[in-house]
Amino acid sequence: MRSIQTRLLLLLAGGSATLVLAGGWVLDGLVRRQLLAMLDAALPSRAEALAIVLALDPDAMQEGRESALAAALEVTSRPFFFQIWTHDGVTAGRSPSLAGVDLPYVHGDEPTPWFGGIERLPNGQAGRAVAVVMHQVRAVGASGGGAAARFPLTIVVATDQTELDATLARLRRVALLIVLVALGVGVLTLRWVLRSGLAPLRELAEQARGLDARSLASRFELERVPSELVPIRDRLNELLERLQAAFDHEQRFTSSLAHELRTPIAELRTLAEVALRADPAARSSGNYQAFLTSVERIQSLVQALLLLRRSEAGQLERAGDRVELGTLVQDVLDDHEASAAQRRLSIEAEIADGVWLDTNRAMLRAIVDNLLRNAVEYAPTGTAVRVDVERTGASFACRIRNAAPALDEESVARLFEPRKGGQTRRDGSHLGLGLALCNALARFVGLELAAALDPEHRLVFTIAGPARADADQRR
Repeated sequence: MRSIQTRLLLLLAGGSATLVLAGGWVLDGLVRRQLLAMLDAALPSRAEALAIVLALDPDAMQEGRESALAAALEVTSRPFFFQIWTHDGVTAGRSPSLAGVDLPYVHGDEPTPWFGGIERLPNGQAGRAVAVVMHQVRAVGASGGGAAARFPLTIVVATDQTELDATLARLRRVALLIVLVALGVGVLTLRWVLRSGLAPLRELAEQARGLDARSLASRFELERVPSELVPIRDRLNELLERLQAAFDHEQRFTSSLAHELRTPIAELRTLAEVALRADPAARSSGNYQAFLTSVERIQSLVQALLLLRRSEAGQLERAGDRVELGTLVQDVLDDHEASAAQRRLSIEAEIADGVWLDTNRAMLRAIVDNLLRNAVEYAPTGTAVRVDVERTGASFACRIRNAAPALDEESVARLFEPRKGGQTRRDGSHLGLGLALCNALARFVGLELAAALDPEHRLVFTIAGPARADADQRR
């Protein structure tokens, strides 16, 4: 969706362009009418000049004397054409330049001057014409000394409008250039005005974009706050304050709970280990071993939770250690070797050497430990757990695979949610909180944690991120 600034700019620019074009169209019509009126104003005087010549010299319409009538038009650079009709519509005289083409004939006894357009004159141009009626007085009788009679004549004078069209075309070009320049300047001005007017809204959006769980103590502060944004700013600040209070309360409760659980969990683990060493029957039944496994898992979750809370409180650095990933993964594999053997799982590992990272060692170990514990705990008995560490260019990837026949794509998509929805066992237990913590820890140290099903229907957890350059590793 377009931004508010872009939408307003398009609407205002489009509306302005429409108004300017409509105004230009109206102005063009007015200018054209004015130019036609100026052209038409010159035509009646030409017709009157012809009438005066005919009044002084009635025989001027005789064949061969058209030049005398044409001289009355005072022909200049603009060509004029004329044609004269008697009252019965017979041509009494015409301009030699008409070359046999007739001008429009207007019949009438005493018409007012008629003006009209002509599509094509003999010179190939469009033109304008005026028609007037005059009365020629002639003597009636054989000797010419009888009574005088009035004979109506229709005189039509026409000229082309080449100059008018050329002038109008120049005016249109100039007007178009002015409109384009005005629209360009207008769009730039509108853009500046909108950008300046919407600056507080953009500032509010930038501050909102920078908010996360570690910046809840910040508040929306705007130097210039329009009255329309004041309620929004105040409401957002109020919500941030309430969210910060709830988040701080949750952090304090979780941290206190984790600290309180550490001692009883350690005691339970010690009791289970002592019972396993002291009672051979307990080892054969597997009850104490299952109990010990559950206690170890809870202990790992509590440690991960404490790490996460310490990181959110700023007590841990994201990249405070130089870690060789292969060594760390091998150490974690050694810790889970006994658990895997008890469940008759084989562990296959292909670990590349020299994959160095700048990260927090404790957090990375907690992530790998929880993922490998998940694989050992939920893989079907007698299957294999595979661990691969590889480097590609400036990046690394650590993948942990285990068979997961009970999972589907929808369940995998919810594995990192802190709720029931992970891998389900026969006893109804599930892994949700541990993976959610792993995901949170990975995000904090700048790593990517993903889960997917491969074509063999194995669950694959992938930890990926940047690795140190070779030159940095030798330092």
